[in-house]
Amino acid sequence: MYKRQAGRSKVIFLVLLAVLILVVGVNLFINSFDSQDTRVYAEPIEALVENVYVNYEDFKPATAPIVNKIKPEHVEKRLRRNINTIKHEAPPHIEHTPHQWLAVNPTSEQKRLCSLLERPPLKFTKIYDPDTKRYMSRYYDFFEINISVLSRGEYRPLEHYFPEQFVDDIKWELRRNLLFVYQEYIDWFGAENLSKSVIDLKVTLNDTQYFNELVKHGAESSVNNPGVYIPWIHQAYINLPRYENGYLNRTLFIDILTHEAVHAINFVQFGYMQRWAQEGLAQYFAYRSESGEHLASLRIDEWDKRTGSMSQPFIMEDLIIPNKSWQEDEAILYASSLVYTQYFSSLPKDKNPFISFLYNEMLPRCSTVNEENTIDLLDPENMLNSDFFNWFEKNVYQYNK
Repeated sequence: MYKRQAGRSKVIFLVLLAVLILVVGVNLFINSFDSQDTRVYAEPIEALVENVYVNYEDFKPATAPIVNKIKPEHVEKRLRRNINTIKHEAPPHIEHTPHQWLAVNPTSEQKRLCSLLERPPLKFTKIYDPDTKRYMSRYYDFFEINISVLSRGEYRPLEHYFPEQFVDDIKWELRRNLLFVYQEYIDWFGAENLSKSVIDLKVTLNDTQYFNELVKHGAESSVNNPGVYIPWIHQAYINLPRYENGYLNRTLFIDILTHEAVHAINFVQFGYMQRWAQEGLAQYFAYRSESGEHLASLRIDEWDKRTGSMSQPFIMEDLIIPNKSWQEDEAILYASSLVYTQYFSSLPKDKNPFISFLYNEMLPRCSTVNEENTIDLLDPENMLNSDFFNWFEKNVYQYNK
């Protein structure tokens, strides 16, 4: 009798244990899908079109945002050992007009290569919202980033040269910065009008490598810039920024990576576009990522540093139409492009002529908007210069003092 009851108890125990394991397994399975569906960036997108929101998948580490977890001296020793204390050598002097401010007149072959560039639409899934009782589109898979470093005559993954944790930190920050770009563009254009971007960033370790790589693609006139995006091959080259003692300048490295990656994203979305807009957007997103503020404007001390204390930006006509000042005042040209982009980004979406201009750059993608038409698009009421300089006085000069 006792043995029979003991046998029954054992069977009951095994059955209950099996049921418990099954319940736990089912819950874990369901929760795994729930956790995937709810992985969104901590800062919600507030101004998206009604039926769109974004799933920022697989970019954020399990811990809090990384702030130099790796010891700087470890990175510096590793970098110093790999570079073998190579000192900066000035490249051969080249008479040139700065490449990024040449009038954008792509050749027929460059236009053909632009048209062949793959521009896949963003992926999305349909999610039912019980509150609105409507299905919503969740967009994801915005970009693919490839970063490689030129070492021993060939490009190798960044992990081959730097510590793994350092590379993870760099990639995490870059992905965060580029998600800001898509967040803004989804607000401006709608996710259905955007494409996934493949971003190919190539890092050189010294000036000689950098110059030689640019020569291969006819971009040696840009050798004095720390980074160059070359649209006809859809690749960017970055010369590893270092302090005078040869150690890596990590902050500047992130800034340059972001700047050149934005160029790549813009080429996918807009194709060839006017230089002031291209550079303005790249600087805008790099500055926004660095400052951490959505609508941050340039501080007056930063304006002075960038321009050599020039009193004010170019008027819009001088920024758009190629002229002699492009070569004479390159620094103020860059700074002017940045503050104009900051000004336009501060305007309400329904009153923002910059968005209309960029829509025109999208169609067709592989040619640029005529400069004369740009004035009409950006200044239909002939008030742009006065409105902009009032904003500049208030937000750059007065607000920041």
